[in-house]
Amino acid sequence: MNSSLKSCLICAASLALVFVSTGCRSQPPQTIIRIAPSLLPPERRPNVWLDDQVAPYAVGRYVDPRDRNVVHEAHTIYRREQSCRPNLTPPATLVIPPGEVASSSATNVAAVFRDALTAELNQQHTASQAVVEQSQKLQQQVRQLSSQAQALRDSVEESSRLRGQLQTLTNRLDQLEKRLREAATPVPPSAPSKRWWP
Repeated sequence: MNSSLKSCLICAASLALVFVSTGCRSQPPQTIIRIAPSLLPPERRPNVWLDDQVAPYAVGRYVDPRDRNVVHEAHTIYRREQSCRPNLTPPATLVIPPGEVASSSATNVAAVFRDALTAELNQQHTASQAVVEQSQKLQQQVRQLSSQAQALRDSVEESSRLRGQLQTLTNRLDQLEKRLREAATPVPPSAPSKRWWP
């Protein structure tokens, strides 16, 4: 008999005995109600209780680790991978208690998508708000830089104009100094001419 079936029968037998106690010794003795266990049909068992999961492993010929003179022939080992357990998978048709309204899976999916879409829209709104604020800061910095550039252009033009005036004044000073030098130098007297005739 399968070990999972044995454990199921033991559980059913232990649950079959229900003791009804009156709580006082002066009362009549305890009454034992016996419930006859009913076995599930084999085709319905996996819907309620899952059996052990057993996996086969092929082992080749090997030397016994306790006795080096003994050799074991190749054989198959069966290992229980998962013990029996209740099947907690909900059935295809759920029984809903009275007074509760069942929501369709489409409504649940729509609600999940709506919540996800709302969260994504909120995130996008926050990101776009941050981009707008950065854009405004950048525009303000661009305006400041353009005003500074205009002031720099104006100062360059003023510097160029002053340089031109300075060059003109320098040229005029050079001309005046040249004239003063020419006026200050004495003119040498001219030598008398010699006549060849008497």
